[in-house]
Amino acid sequence: MTNILLKACFAVLIILAKLVLKKYKPKIIAITGSVGKSSTKEAIYTALSRVLSVRKSVDGERAELTTALAILGCGSPRESISKWFSILIEGVKLWLLPNHYPEWLVVVSGSDRPGDINSLCKWMSPDVVIVTRFDRVPVHVEFFPSREALINDKGCLVSSLKKGGKLILNADDKEVLAFADFSDVKPILFGKSKEADVRLLDSKLL
Repeated sequence: MTNILLKACFAVLIILAKLVLKKYKPKIIAITGSVGKSSTKEAIYTALSRVLSVRKSVDGERAELTTALAILGCGSPRESISKWFSILIEGVKLWLLPNHYPEWLVVVSGSDRPGDINSLCKWMSPDVVIVTRFDRVPVHVEFFPSREALINDKGCLVSSLKKGGKLILNADDKEVLAFADFSDVKPILFGKSKEADVRLLDSKLL
């Protein structure tokens, strides 16, 4: 019974997230990859929060859940039914009542099962997509047919980019560069490579 109730709560959460997105229309920056997602999110949030109204997602791998929670401005309920109900009530209030809402959302789009990001992209279209890089053995690869299948799954995020949006790719990772094929948008490249539009010329740990 509890499992059925949790699934029902999740379904309602997604509906509320869609309604809140439609009402407030924030700009969305979505970050994916297998390395550096959270640190990239924190860096972007820190920079933007100085001049804009911005909110970041909680850490987690399930893209649809963490994005919906960020949209509603809530932390993770885990498996607590009471917390789930509190989040859903807050979501209804946010949808029905006037509220001050952030202009930008910065979310991490991870994938711990096949189809996770694809489910998210059926109702969320980011304004900016950033792809960091891929490790030799990405996390959760054991749940996918192959490493390539996991990487391609994350390509759904690039395909869902809004018209006129920005695609930002790591020029030092060939597999990330291949994500340019998922969109008609000319990507902005960053890294140490000479092909990068934004180049890191010198770095050191302090």
